[in-house]
Amino acid sequence: PLYYMFETVALGRGSAADGLRRYGEDAPRVLRTYWTMWPAVHFTSFTLLPPEMRIGFVACVSFVWLVYLSYASHAQPPDAH
Repeated sequence: PLYYMFETVALGRGSAADGLRRYGEDAPRVLRTYWTMWPAVHFTSFTLLPPEMRIGFVACVSFVWLVYLSYASHAQPPDAH
């Protein structure tokens, strides 16, 4: 929520409350993806990878996750076309 509030205010797109409202709209989709992806990542990490490769693997997946979050937070709603 803090990211959405900060981004909205810093970019001059509205108030902190507007950012929080946008978070409320995006949260179900983002959290559904989160709970789909991260348990599988950690299961894979702890069962299939040797300990010395776990940090690098999780770091790479974290990068992909941040790219997705950035995309999701800037995606236009379907009715905005």
